[in-house]
This record gives sequence, structure tokens and C-alpha cells, in this order.
Amino acid sequence: YHNDIGEAYRAMDRIKPALQHYDRALALRPDFIEANNNKGVALYTIGQLEEAVKYFGKVLSINPDYILAINNLGAVLHDLGRNEESVNQYRKALSLQPESAESHHHIAVICKPKPGDKETIDIQKMLEKPDLKDEDIMHLNFALGRIYDNAMEYDKAFEYYNTGNLYKRKTIDFDINNYIGYVDDLHNIYTKDYFKQVKNLANDSDRPIFIIGMPRSGTTLVEQIISSHPEVHGAGELPCFEHTEQLLSSYLGSNQRYPLCMPALTPAVAQDLARQYLEHLDTYSADARHVTDKMPGNYQRIGLIKTLFPNARIIHCKRNPMDTCVSIYCNYFRGTHNYAYDLQELGLFYRQYERLMAHWRKLFGVEIYEVQYEELTKNQEPVSRDLIAYLGLDWDDRCLEFYKNKRPVQTASNLQVMQPMYSTSVDKWKHYEKHLGPLRAALNAEPEKQPA
Repeated sequence: YHNDIGEAYRAMDRIKPALQHYDRALALRPDFIEANNNKGVALYTIGQLEEAVKYFGKVLSINPDYILAINNLGAVLHDLGRNEESVNQYRKALSLQPESAESHHHIAVICKPKPGDKETIDIQKMLEKPDLKDEDIMHLNFALGRIYDNAMEYDKAFEYYNTGNLYKRKTIDFDINNYIGYVDDLHNIYTKDYFKQVKNLANDSDRPIFIIGMPRSGTTLVEQIISSHPEVHGAGELPCFEHTEQLLSSYLGSNQRYPLCMPALTPAVAQDLARQYLEHLDTYSADARHVTDKMPGNYQRIGLIKTLFPNARIIHCKRNPMDTCVSIYCNYFRGTHNYAYDLQELGLFYRQYERLMAHWRKLFGVEIYEVQYEELTKNQEPVSRDLIAYLGLDWDDRCLEFYKNKRPVQTASNLQVMQPMYSTSVDKWKHYEKHLGPLRAALNAEPEKQPA
């Protein structure tokens, strides 16, 4: 019972009560495998990776072949930068489940095998099997795309990336017009008049720092720089505002979906939402002056963020649109990035992102600080100094040596931010230029509603 309740709380991103229920379950049954594993996942969620390792290790001391804990341990060790140990776990998973396409995918990302290496040949042989699931085909193609990208065989890499995306897209129900309608609603609800009306509902805390933008735009790098400052804790990608958005309509007792329900927001609900969020930040750090929330998609929720926390700093990360979109297309995301798996849809979605950011810029101007990825890689120190000054903090030289920051990084960029600043990812899209016609056409289209 306690394990099930813990899972329910974890699904709602309420990690503290989830941990309390796992502890109750484990007090009754210390060798309860599922509760130990689930507690490890909950600890992983709030960035307590070393503690998570202990619980996955405990599971494997009870049952060395528990495949879920083996893969979970591999993921945690990877985020801790312990790549050799991580690969050992994924290879152990493959020894138990040789057909695990996802484990092959992880090994390809971490080990960077070359074409012709045994790892690559094993993946290609798996793809020849006639009874593969679509999800397995997707993982194997993304793995081969990464391998041939690293080998600078870009045409072959794109062929694999494109196939991986096609198989992923088959599993998704996505309509760009629905998203355009959502952006229209945000424009219509969040106006200057709206913010005049809700100014008395806000919490005056400036503790949160929100880092937003499209995925692959430099958000992880910016968080790594900021969290290298001794007064800032980097909490990573927090789904809190996404969950709030999903639940707010029922929370308000409104029959209008978000954001149309926002006019029904009351002082009591606003203060309760702000309090819950600040308490959640305390689970990551109770002492840091500031805590970062690096959920890129929160660019959609700036209206809600500004309603609750008008004093919070917001940093918008920007990057060349072609580089951003190609990097998204060439990476497999676990989360809900349903726009990412078709080049035309990806380009149209990006235009709506630009349209929405233009709206926030009109409302809030310089209150939203913008960092251009290419400028940051070219002029690291002056851009970093300006960034820290925007946060109201004194300069600290550790922000230049962000790659020495040993905090766990739980994103696709975790290997990159453990290195000194580099600019080799600038204009990388040009390697794939001849394949990108649908993306370029969509990016050049007007960001208006598209025909059904």
C-alpha cells in the first residue's frame, strides 16, 4: 500500500511525501525490491544521485538480475560522470536481455563506437531481425545515427536519424494547429491589463531562477555556469509548472482549460501554488540563496510564472534556429517533445516558439535576460559576467570553470558541460544541409495558423 501511494505522489512530482511512504514500506519490509527501486528513482528525481545509487545497489544485492534497477543504476552513474561503471551496468543488462535496444542505444552514446566495431555490428545485426518492435527499431536507428555522426559520415547518419524519427512519430498524436491554438490563448489571456489585475496575488520571493528556451539551445550550459556560483543551487529540469498547468483548471473548479481558466485565479490559490513550489525547491537546497529551474519548455509558462513570482529572474537561451532544430531531431528525448520527430512540424513549432517569446518580450522587456549561445561560446567571460550581474550576484571566477562543477547533470548535454567551453557545435547543421529542405521551408513560413 505505501509503495503504491508513494508512486502516486511521485507521479504528481510530490517527492517528499513519496519518500515518506517508501520509508514506511521499507520499515515493514526492508527487502521490498520495488520500494527500494522506487525510492532510488524518487531520489534521482530530486538530484540526490549518490543516495539513489545506494538504493539501486540494495536492490541488486537482493536480486542481481533485477533488470529495472540495473538500467536505473546505469543512468544514475552516467549522470554522475562515472561512465565506465555506467557502461558496465548496460552491458550487464544486455547479458540478461541481449535484445535490449535501449541498452545498445545508451552504450552507443557513452562509448562512441566506430563503424565496424563490435558494438556497431551487433546493432546492425539486430536491425535485420524480422520481429523487432517499432520502439526497438527506433532506438537502434538513433544509436546508429549517433555512431555515424561521430564518424563524420553525415549522409549515413541522417538516414538512420530520419528512420528513428519516423518510427517515433508513428507512436505520437500531434497536431500543430492544436499548439497554435494554445499559443493564441496565451496571447489573449496574458496581457498588460491581466497583469495589472493580478499584481496583488503574487509572491515576492526572488529565490527561483528560471532558465528557458528550446531544447538544445544552451540551457544546460547556462545552468552549469550559474550553479558554479556558491550562492546558487542547480536543480535541473523541474516539471512543477508543467504539472500546475495541467491541474490548474480542476484546482480552480473551472470548466475552462488552461490558460482560459486564469481569470478565476484567487489569492488563496495563487499563494498556495507559490508556497508549494518554494517548498519543492527546499528539497533540492534549503540554504542556497537561489535555486535554478532549467525546464526549457517553461518558456510557454512565463505568464504563469510572472503571475506567481514577478521578482523571479528569467533567462532565455537562444541559438541559431537551424542548429537548434537539427540538434533536437538528432537526439532522442524521453519527455513529451511530440513536435520533434518530423522536420516540417519541428520548424512550424519553432516559429510558434518565436512568436510566443516575442509576446513575452513585449510584456516584460529586459526583465527577461537573453543569452545567445554563439556569443557565449565566443566571448565566455564577458557574457558570463553580464549573466551573473543580471542575477544580482557578485562575480565568482568559478563560473568560468563550470566544467569543474561536480553536480549531477540529468540532461542529454551532461557530457558536454563537463568540458571547457568549445564552439564546434556552431553551424553543425550544415553537415546535413541537403536533407533539411522541409525544415528550412517551415522556418521561413509565417508563424500564423497553418491550414488543416
